Amino acid sequence: LASHGRRGQVIVTTYGVPSLRFHTDLLPYGGRTCQLPPPGTEPDWIWVRQAWQRGSSARALEWIEANVVWERYEPIELPASDRPYENREELHEHVFANPGPPAPPVILYRRIR
Repeated sequence: LASHGRRGQVIVTTYGVPSLRFHTDLLPYGGRTCQLPPPGTEPDWIWVRQAWQRGSSARALEWIEANVVWERYEPIELPASDRPYENREELHEHVFANPGPPAPPVILYRRIR
C-alpha cells in the first residue's frame, strides 16, 4: 500500500486502521475505530482481514457488504499470511515472520479504474 497507494486514496478495512495511518498516506476507515467513510464514498482499496470480522470490526464489514460493488475491484493476493497480530506493537504478540501452520493469504482489493 505504501508503494501502490496514492496520497488521499480511501481504504476500508476490518482491522488495522492505526497501522495504515502510520505507514501509508491513505485515508483509512473501518476497523475497530468504527469510523466509516462519508456516504457516497467508493473506496480505492478494501482489506477484509480474515480474523477480524466480529465485534467492533463487524460494523466495517457490514459497510463493505452494503456499499462495495465487487465487480469494480480486482483482488491482489500478497505473499503473506493474514494472521491477527502480525504487526502488533506488543513484542510477545508481534510476529516477525510467518511461522506456524498455513493461514489465509492477505488479499487486498483495488478499485479498477
